[in-house]
Amino acid sequence: MNKIPFYIWIAGALFCFALGFFAGGFINRVYIEANFERFAKEYLVKQHKNINIQQKNQEKGKKSLPPEIVKELWLTEEQKEKWEEIFKRYGPEINQIRKFYLTKLASRFDLVDAEILNILDERQKKKFKKMLHPGDIIRMELSSIPDDE
Repeated sequence: MNKIPFYIWIAGALFCFALGFFAGGFINRVYIEANFERFAKEYLVKQHKNINIQQKNQEKGKKSLPPEIVKELWLTEEQKEKWEEIFKRYGPEINQIRKFYLTKLASRFDLVDAEILNILDERQKKKFKKMLHPGDIIRMELSSIPDDE
């Protein structure tokens, strides 16, 4: 039986590595970049729904600690209760600060959007309005902050 020389093994391994590298780059360029807007919107909608579910659970008196955290950290019941107490204590203040800065940021992005729209033609304006931009993300974040009681 013939032995395959060592340099053939090395060349084969390098070829496989290069093939994987170029295939990954091609898939990124063709598929992921072409569909990035859709992926981003789906992710944001999913995050937004999770926040709304947590808020509804809080209103019903249920614990709002995300199950991923409980699972990942293996929290005991006592730790979960203390965690909730901390969030109840600081949550309203954090939400107030977040709302203040997100509102300021959203207003700035609205100004930027208005100026950008002034330099675009009608076709470009339609495309721009469909694109996901930071103002959309901020408005979604703002809508998830509970109102002050």
